[in-house]
Amino acid sequence: MEYTHTPLIIVGIECNHSPDHGRLQEYSPYDFTLPKEGKITGKGKITMDWLTHTFKPYIDTHYRTLSDREHTFIAGSSMGGLMSIYALLYYNQFFSRAAALSPSLWIAPNDSMQMIRRSRPLPGSILYMDYGSREMKQHRKMDQAFAQAANLLLDKNIYLNCRIVPDGKHCEASWEEQIPFFINTLMYHL
Repeated sequence: MEYTHTPLIIVGIECNHSPDHGRLQEYSPYDFTLPKEGKITGKGKITMDWLTHTFKPYIDTHYRTLSDREHTFIAGSSMGGLMSIYALLYYNQFFSRAAALSPSLWIAPNDSMQMIRRSRPLPGSILYMDYGSREMKQHRKMDQAFAQAANLLLDKNIYLNCRIVPDGKHCEASWEEQIPFFINTLMYHL
């Protein structure tokens, strides 16, 4: 954040590292099945209810936040990117802006698109969403899913900054390089 000269309070939440795919469960808004992992029960609603009704009030009480929706953002990568989209669409009364880096739309593309179709975000919601060009090749038809998600989000009147990261990979080093891009989007007109 020093590089972008952006004054923010950033709260990082540790994910569930349990061997029964805890991270996949807590960061998915729906159930899905993967070839190696098997059936994953999505507990994203439980996670977001805790985050918005317990954790956020704690942060707002103990730190000098601007706690209103307009100044509350969410960001994540991979499964966290999927949850950021979910949060912006279904917990929109708390979050006005989100960044979804390499969101895991590929785990259940039909469910991801249904999630977007069924949402009713408030006017003025902003989303930064990206995907790395090198990781696109790792998931069949990911380019189509990414384009479809972008079109559906635009249909919901989301202000969308959507990009394919040249030579981008599915890793923290690549996501770190995107900080100036998504911070610029999240801070637009604030």
